[in-house]
Amino acid sequence: MSSDARSVTALLRRLAFQELYPLEAVPLRNARSIRFPATVTASRDDERWAVRSYGTDFDLIDPSRGRLSNRWFSLGWGLGEDGAPVSELLLVQVDDTDGAELGTVTAELGSALGACGARWISDAGPDLPSAGTPARLRLAATLDLVTPKR
Repeated sequence: MSSDARSVTALLRRLAFQELYPLEAVPLRNARSIRFPATVTASRDDERWAVRSYGTDFDLIDPSRGRLSNRWFSLGWGLGEDGAPVSELLLVQVDDTDGAELGTVTAELGSALGACGARWISDAGPDLPSAGTPARLRLAATLDLVTPKR
């Protein structure tokens, strides 16, 4: 794990995120409702599989597990924004949290990702979360495709 990945995951743990095992691919129809933006057809059985990939159209965990926690992250192999393999693809999911709290989490995480030069994309809802408004976040970052620090 790179030093940038260690730094970002330490921040996520401090912010009470639970780390999930980095599943590389899951059947498109699966009992846990896990999904990723990219899909492929398996050559052996022609089944569709969702592949860990850069983008915000994913669910790392079944929505029914939300009563256990509402913050998760996963770091591992995946496909980058250009479809090339990356070894440190970070996926972050926050569900049903206070909008103001989410704003603070997003700012801290964005600052940490910016400091290490990571490429990242996020999607939060509602567009302008505020205190008392339920909000959600999906964030994807490639930590091993970084611009050189000066």
